[in-house]
Amino acid sequence: MKGLVRIAVSAALCLLVGSCSDLWTSPVVNAPSGPWRDAYVEVEYEPSFSRGGRTYPPHVSHTLYLDSRRPYNRAQVTLVHETTRSVSEAQFERLRQTRYEVRFAPDAHALALSTDGGHAFMVFDLTTLHERTEHPFWCKHRLFRALDPWPDSRALALEVLAGADSGSRARRVHATDRAVWFDEFEGATRYACEHRDEPALRAALVEAFFRPDDSDSETALGYPCISDIARDDAALVARIRAALPGAQDPRLRGRLENTIRSVELPPPNHP
Repeated sequence: MKGLVRIAVSAALCLLVGSCSDLWTSPVVNAPSGPWRDAYVEVEYEPSFSRGGRTYPPHVSHTLYLDSRRPYNRAQVTLVHETTRSVSEAQFERLRQTRYEVRFAPDAHALALSTDGGHAFMVFDLTTLHERTEHPFWCKHRLFRALDPWPDSRALALEVLAGADSGSRARRVHATDRAVWFDEFEGATRYACEHRDEPALRAALVEAFFRPDDSDSETALGYPCISDIARDDAALVARIRAALPGAQDPRLRGRLENTIRSVELPPPNHP
């Protein structure tokens, strides 16, 4: 039943203005367990339209929806949003005709999408997705050929965190697009924070925190739990203090200073 109301609205507008949008909805797949009830993908085409004296080109969008077991709580992930000005005519038409297959992991820790009948998958780790305003951890450019076993989110997070070193192979692999790189890095840091008791993830997160920013990575907001770690780690606090005098990059210096200030303040909910 999902999407039927929007399809009806689109059909009515089509008759009214003579310009038709298209909406395709994948079959809804139920989650075997966990906080998310089900998932599906919509592929929507919108024709050109004019508003406020401006004419907007046709666009196509692909959106993943995850519906929670709690009422009125839905997370959504924009997979594609392209216009006829941003891609070639052939690419635009392929995007318009794309169809998705959706699969949940047996334990519902992850979700996979395929656009080629199950030969390759985009994989979304759902362990960091708790609220509709959050996003799963995934790498837009990374496709996996098999789901048995399911791809290792931990290994992928470590790889992305290694990309904080601008000279690393991980940066060359992941940072082909600045906006996509930031999303991947932010997702990897949230994953590492969620699993920060795991030594390798904790160490990778801390090492990434000390990397200066550069023109390809605005990672100043990408360390949501460093202060929490530092409150229980005197050695980390000492390392941050020692790094301050030599921190030339203003964003790195700001991270260091903000973390020190937050550690010196009482923790949240302190009596």
